[in-house]
Amino acid sequence: MSDIRKLVFFERGVETLTYFSHEMAASFRKMGYQIFFFDIQAEYADTKRLSRFLKVARPQSLPLTLSD
Repeated sequence: MSDIRKLVFFERGVETLTYFSHEMAASFRKMGYQIFFFDIQAEYADTKRLSRFLKVARPQSLPLTLSD
């Protein structure tokens, strides 16, 4: 199994989500991870961008977990 070094963080759902996503991402980036920020308010466009980030040949159904 390959060593996957990519993480997806969500932003723009609520202010605290964006803040903590960026704080955690900064630490993970220092550890060598590639980071993608998925904009909840632009989900159609970001689904395409996320597919490219993950190097998926075509957009697929992606499991998302969102909470209040």
